Amino acid sequence: MPANRQIHFVMSLTNENLVIRWRAPNLKNDSPEGAAGPLWELWNYDVVEFFFLGSDEHYLELEFGPYGHYLVLELKGVRKIIRRMLPLKTSLHSVDDEWWSGAAEIPLSYLPQPVQKWNAYAIYKENNNRHFCALYPGEGPPDFHQLAAFSNIPFPI
Repeated sequence: MPANRQIHFVMSLTNENLVIRWRAPNLKNDSPEGAAGPLWELWNYDVVEFFFLGSDEHYLELEFGPYGHYLVLELKGVRKIIRRMLPLKTSLHSVDDEWWSGAAEIPLSYLPQPVQKWNAYAIYKENNNRHFCALYPGEGPPDFHQLAAFSNIPFPI
């Protein structure tokens, strides 16, 4: 992936939250309708995504878009949503011609315990083509729910 399309992110822990900060390319694609905040089907727009996997296919999916929208899903089994539209504290730090950046505080209570594996993704549209990017790609066509592709989490949560 070219450097001007790479997503940069940092994760840290507090006593109550997993904090994720990211920086992603701003391709100035269409904004979803509606005010910033939780949005169903955000994956149809430019997003950065983070997945955190516990045992028994219990995982959390987090999606963030450049216009302040987000989506939080708790799943138990591949694509089997048990809770959706969970509230989050998020912020957009900056949006300029080339990049957008933001942060989110994810309550530790949202995460499956213990978190064992994770993955990060991005979806964006450029020249009328949708691109699907993965930190740890799976086999075959893009599928962000390929839990076997997830990697060990680099620090205990």
